[in-house]
Amino acid sequence: MRKSFTLDKANKKVMGVCAGIANMTGWDVTLVRVATVVAALIVHPLVIVYFVAGLVAKAAPGPASSQGRDEEDRPGRRARMSTYEMKQTMGDFDRRLAEIDSCMASANSPLAREIEKLR
Repeated sequence: MRKSFTLDKANKKVMGVCAGIANMTGWDVTLVRVATVVAALIVHPLVIVYFVAGLVAKAAPGPASSQGRDEEDRPGRRARMSTYEMKQTMGDFDRRLAEIDSCMASANSPLAREIEKLR
């Protein structure tokens, strides 16, 4: 599924064109900005195309700025986990890994029997 190009006013530096391209392609916005500057130095009409794109393209739906929002509300940021939640999650992972390890290391596992039959 392909995204359409929209200006990203929340992450803009000049007009939101590079941020919009980054959202559309899934690339890092810094990489897009550096590539745009380098390309504009080589191909001068690209500057005109950039500003035309900034004027013609529609803005992405949603709030125009990220001011007043918490760190947790920003897109791309995960909510922080408490120490208790982290310990619970890691405990579950540890328990599951221990079960896998005991299954694979025991002499009674179906895999061990199959290997022995092949010898």
